[in-house]
Amino acid sequence: MMKATRFAIAAAAIAAAAGCDGAAPSKDKGQGADFAIISTNGVAVLTKAELDRRTEEVFARAVPQDRLAKMSPDEIARARRGISSRIMRDVHMETIAPYIAEEARAAGFKVSDEERARLDAECAERRKTDPSFPATFAEFAAKQEDPAKFIASVENGIVMKHFFDEKIAKNVPEPTEKEAQEAIDAIIKRIGGEERLAQEEKEAKKKIDAIKARLDAGEDFATLAKAESDCPSKERGGDLGPFERGKMVPEFDEAAFSAPTGTVTGPVKTRFGWHLIKVTERVPAAAAKDGKPATPETARASHILVETRLRREIPTVKDTIRMMSVRRKNDAANEYIRDMEKRHNIEVKVPPSEPGAAPAGAVPAIPAAAPAAKKPSPPATIATPPIAVRRPSPAAKPTAPAAKSPAPAAPKAK
Repeated sequence: MMKATRFAIAAAAIAAAAGCDGAAPSKDKGQGADFAIISTNGVAVLTKAELDRRTEEVFARAVPQDRLAKMSPDEIARARRGISSRIMRDVHMETIAPYIAEEARAAGFKVSDEERARLDAECAERRKTDPSFPATFAEFAAKQEDPAKFIASVENGIVMKHFFDEKIAKNVPEPTEKEAQEAIDAIIKRIGGEERLAQEEKEAKKKIDAIKARLDAGEDFATLAKAESDCPSKERGGDLGPFERGKMVPEFDEAAFSAPTGTVTGPVKTRFGWHLIKVTERVPAAAAKDGKPATPETARASHILVETRLRREIPTVKDTIRMMSVRRKNDAANEYIRDMEKRHNIEVKVPPSEPGAAPAGAVPAIPAAAPAAKKPSPPATIATPPIAVRRPSPAAKPTAPAAKSPAPAAPKAK
């Protein structure tokens, strides 16, 4: 599997976006025991049989038997499809990357001495927590199955990123505020219009006012938070833990750092809904002294949230412009990739759901070579992460980005 540094992640993601997801692959079904899923110049690069074999190999390593026993057939099928898609993207990237890198170098892009030094710095940083880790990038590359190929793939990723940034992304016009507002208006219409938003707002305000009245009547804040709050912090009686000034959404931040400790403030309106906030502690900022670093002002508070879920689906104009910009740049990259595929006769076919069926005109499969022995995976700083970029449908509307939470994010389950 091709590996790259974090410098190459953006280029790899953009290039892979036009592979299995955006390359308009053939879906016509024919017959055949095996066929080429990815081919170049009429020669199979990845066959259906090889994809199935690699998918099962990864699935067996990734899903322990005890977990497998608890999965439904649909969950197992989804997991396998996800693994297959990742393998297809990786192989597509390995196939097309050398051509893109060649064109990038012809345009004058190259790996700088600073970037090579940064590769060494990544290894040195990892070595601080893992003494057995190679001290330099060259030492790390020497441990790979094919050191020269590994170094080439990393450097290809770096020059591709430069190429996409300078030759493609910079030529894409940025969305205007008018275009962003039109997209937002479409989202509002899709979820029921301003009337529905107003009704949700009214119901949330009525509920938070009723909770405030119960607090004023003497009920316990933590008990009410556990019973009524829509925030995950309800399990802790609404406690958000300590946080620095500026880490919360502005309205919440202002209330938390201005309200007297021990009192209930609110209702306070944010994009998440309505909050009742109880500040339990505030620690002033401290300057650096006696070798100790400066510390920012912090507060600790509990809250009760009545969420306005529909309102949270609506992104800001700024976020919408950012999302539309990324989409346009991905679309431009996809156009370049499709042209590159045509020039180098690279074809991607989606495996049909029926076992053994092949798309019409599929390249006859060449028997796959025996798999090479695998080495342990490289560290996250060097390995290419799962490609998350997708080419959206032309009809797709911007969706709400991950909003800034009023509470510190809980650790994700692994």
